[in-house]
Amino acid sequence: MRVRAENDARASVLDVSLRAQRGWIWSSLHFEGTEIRRLRGLSHQDAARFVTAISHAKAVALKRLEADLGVDEKTLVPLWQDVVREHSADRYLTARERATLLDRIAAEKERLDGAFARSRNPHAKRFTISEELKQAILYLRTLNHDGDRLLRQRNDEFVERELERWRGFFAYCEERALTDEQARAAITFEENTLLIAAAGSGKTSTVVGKVAYALVKGIVRPEEILCLAFNGKAAAEIAVRTNARLRAMIADVCPIDPAIKNRVRVLVDSGVRIESRTFHSLGRKIVEQVEGRGLRLSESAENAVRLKRAVERCKKEPKFAADWLLLQSVARFPNPPVSRFHSEVEYLEYLRGMWRQRKLGYKDKEFADGILTMGCTKPVRSFEEVAISNWLFVNGIDFEYEAAYAEGAEKLCPGATWTPDFTYGVQGTAGVSLIVHEHFALDENGEAPKFFKNPKGYAKEADRKKRILSGLDARHFWTTSAEFRDGTLFDKLRVRLLAAGIVLRPRSSEEVLAKLKDIGVLEDFDLVARAVSQIRQNGWDHQTLVERLAEQSEPARARLFLQVVWPVAMAVNELLKADKCIDYDEMIRRALGYLHDRPDLLPYRFILADEFQDTAPGRGDMIRKMLHAREDSLFFAVGDDWQAINRFAGSDLRFFREFGSMFNRRAAADKQCALTQTFRSNQGIADVGRTFVLRNGSQMPKTVEAYDRTREAVIDVRTYKAEREPEALINEILTSWVSQHPPGRKPSVFILGRYGKYHAGGLTAQQLAELDEKWADRIELLKTKDKEPPSLYTTMHTSKGLQADYVLIVGMYRAEHDFFCFPSEREDDPLLQLVLPPKEALSDADERRLFYVALTRAKHRVALLTQQQYPSPYVLELLHTHRDGTVLFNGTQELPPQCPQCDHGLGFKQYNPAKKKWFYACTDRWGCGTTWSL
Repeated sequence: MRVRAENDARASVLDVSLRAQRGWIWSSLHFEGTEIRRLRGLSHQDAARFVTAISHAKAVALKRLEADLGVDEKTLVPLWQDVVREHSADRYLTARERATLLDRIAAEKERLDGAFARSRNPHAKRFTISEELKQAILYLRTLNHDGDRLLRQRNDEFVERELERWRGFFAYCEERALTDEQARAAITFEENTLLIAAAGSGKTSTVVGKVAYALVKGIVRPEEILCLAFNGKAAAEIAVRTNARLRAMIADVCPIDPAIKNRVRVLVDSGVRIESRTFHSLGRKIVEQVEGRGLRLSESAENAVRLKRAVERCKKEPKFAADWLLLQSVARFPNPPVSRFHSEVEYLEYLRGMWRQRKLGYKDKEFADGILTMGCTKPVRSFEEVAISNWLFVNGIDFEYEAAYAEGAEKLCPGATWTPDFTYGVQGTAGVSLIVHEHFALDENGEAPKFFKNPKGYAKEADRKKRILSGLDARHFWTTSAEFRDGTLFDKLRVRLLAAGIVLRPRSSEEVLAKLKDIGVLEDFDLVARAVSQIRQNGWDHQTLVERLAEQSEPARARLFLQVVWPVAMAVNELLKADKCIDYDEMIRRALGYLHDRPDLLPYRFILADEFQDTAPGRGDMIRKMLHAREDSLFFAVGDDWQAINRFAGSDLRFFREFGSMFNRRAAADKQCALTQTFRSNQGIADVGRTFVLRNGSQMPKTVEAYDRTREAVIDVRTYKAEREPEALINEILTSWVSQHPPGRKPSVFILGRYGKYHAGGLTAQQLAELDEKWADRIELLKTKDKEPPSLYTTMHTSKGLQADYVLIVGMYRAEHDFFCFPSEREDDPLLQLVLPPKEALSDADERRLFYVALTRAKHRVALLTQQQYPSPYVLELLHTHRDGTVLFNGTQELPPQCPQCDHGLGFKQYNPAKKKWFYACTDRWGCGTTWSL
């Protein structure tokens, strides 16, 4: 048989119409489907068999189509009904629930695609395809294609419908009706929900409303709820307010929906109790649940003693004892990067301030020229010289600091003086010879700091001194800042001293510590204690800390620090175990271990965390472990990254800013809500605060709308000159505020400062007490601490979470006026960066947020007190940025003019007594110094 095909394209057997044509010798087959085909040269018998086979195949295909449609009906319609049921459920669908639905649909993708093709097959018309199957195919294919977006849109629509249905409930679940923003946040129940709440926007009310809604709606049972707060008072408030509001809603006068009221009544009658705790309280509960209740809480004083016991235990190891002495003496002070300084005056003020910060019982005259060291009676004038001087003393080497070097001076410049940094005496056969050691402030490129008056001249003179020293005596030598910073200086110094014939005789520990005490410097346990606390409560492991050494600004100093704090941390753990007690760090540390070993230890399914921007790694890990213990767990975090002011205590903003990646167990499992309306500050204060804090580009942007729309004249910059003027100026401002305040109640006022009452922005503790006494009858003094009486003054940190009608911020000047300034120059020792979260790119990010917190404590007015000669850069920024009437200057809208020479200074009025005339002087007196006529 010879077969010839004209077009061999294939067609579905059901689409084929076959006709056989019989010829004299051969038969041909004609196919009619999508195209016309013809086969020739078939025998009559083969053609007949072919027609029979095709007919049989069509019958089989039709049966298979009918059977497949039946399976489609049995498989896809129930799936569609389940999905529709879930889609229509009277609740917010979490990411887990959405993923489960979409996974079920995806598992039937092959069936779904086939059903879609079968339903469009024209031969399917022979059978009855139910409307349910048609709808199922369309619905499920749509979700399979774009389900994530559609289900999230479904949730948004649910929230809006629920908002209307429960509007009456949200009107009475707190004393003030919740706003739509607050109610939406209460209704949203994603797996992980982050509520970003502006200052004064009612976040606690939202938490109370959400807990009440969750209970009444039946989303969770009372025993499954855990509210976490960062202090005991806040924790108690959430529980008390929730219970109180539930009781208030069942009162006859409360006009909420009767069905909802009945649900509330059932809850109240059952004695509903919400568990609200601090992280430490939760940690202790976990530890006692596993170990029993025999543990005693270690008091603060006992903790301090235990730390010293741990140090003494570690000192029994000679290597540790040597490291401890080096840390306390040679590595006592950080060496700040030269890039942070703009003038020698600024550097010396920082130097003196650091000394002031660490020395006990100081007097100004003692450090007027620098820092006292153990090795000499003269103050030295750089941090590197402090370290060298103390190293020389520890190693028993006598020297003179800046002694006259006549021989070298003659070579350098006849008639000039040369006072090398360090001079050593070496006893030889011919008597004592002098060895000169210069320490040059030169970097690895041989360049001096740019803040020097003449950096190029300094470097050139250093080169001349090197040549002269080499020519006079090969034993003379020099060291550089580059060697200090790369950690090689002291090894090289040891080699040069030995080569010069100077013998090192290390002093005893007792002698070194006694000398430190003699110059007013005690052993620094505080820095070690803070690092040990971070290591213990956040579960740092040694290898991770070793890997972080290279990132530190002073790697060699950081390595020495780690060699001290790690064994001390381990010793503290051992002593606590031996003492059979527990401290706050141990509550977190041990609880983390138990949660890791026993994930199902706790019953909580719905966890709420307040002030979430202040979460430290140990606390964040605790939350994660509780959430991961249950597939159906829910997390609601509340906070404001603009108010993150506790990094110094270990808070890590990455938990807030990277919320999804930190807590999600699956894709799209996090949701952000926002509270943008503030009921506290007026619009002017809100706008100034927002503009100021967003200068840090890493802050999460948001709008802030104030209930009080007042914008003009809400912030007043007030200047003074003499030391006694601040008190008089404060009395003047308070008099004005009291007279302007509406009658009926006393105004509340905060005087806020960066530091405690002994460094209160130019005010003494006695002056603060006098202000309290004078104004107690006319101003509502707020109680900020349980064990202290009400007072006008408190710190910016303490004021967090509080509010007052008026706020007066003191101490807004630069370090040249007083080292205890704002923004603070009193930085934490960089060594702590080893155990703290990474710093932000903006160097003053923490201080900037602190100023935002201080500003937004006020409802009506803010006054900023600044020293006229040394205004704070934050004051200047406000005066630069807000020239629209929002910010006043000394009570008027006449703001200082911008400097005609530089782009950042302002012209403050100064008086020339010789010429008896006023003039403008640029506030950047060292960098610019421009003056001009009024």
